[in-house]
Amino acid sequence: GAASVISAELRLSPTAAVARVALSCELVQELPATLAQLAAGRIDGYRARIIAEQTRPLAQHPGLRRRVEAELLRRAHRQTATQLRAAARKAVAAADPASAEERHQTARAGRFVSPPCPEPDGMASLLIRLPAEDAAALFTAVDAAARHTRRPAARQERASGPKEERTLDQLRADVLAGLAWSALRA
Repeated sequence: GAASVISAELRLSPTAAVARVALSCELVQELPATLAQLAAGRIDGYRARIIAEQTRPLAQHPGLRRRVEAELLRRAHRQTATQLRAAARKAVAAADPASAEERHQTARAGRFVSPPCPEPDGMASLLIRLPAEDAAALFTAVDAAARHTRRPAARQERASGPKEERTLDQLRADVLAGLAWSALRA
């Protein structure tokens, strides 16, 4: 019922209203120190939501969750949202390493490459979800190949061929597409 009132009053979608009510209940019942910092104006609502979201894996261990919450709140007011999110992930993993490894294995099992999603002007996009080390290896390899394709200015002046005018992003995309076309030909 509260979500319906909030949805109407704040002109939010019902889903967004339910999320706000759920977060409010979570702060009151499970993260009172975060709520107190929010009420005192030391952190904003966005940071409070980050703390709630990132510490949810510890919800079955309330004492542990509150300990991590207290650790995060010491610096949350001085951190950017990105810094706070990274600190929270690290603190949660350190607080319960066995559960962190279990979550990693579950997430790893969900790796995928999506089918192409059509975009305007004859373009398409792909979503690739990989373990961090695999994504880093893929990007590093594509980036290295793209940078190798780009000749230093001095060599370009001496070279008889045309000057490379593609951006590094374009070269990375072309290298990846080239790998796919080569594999299809093979």
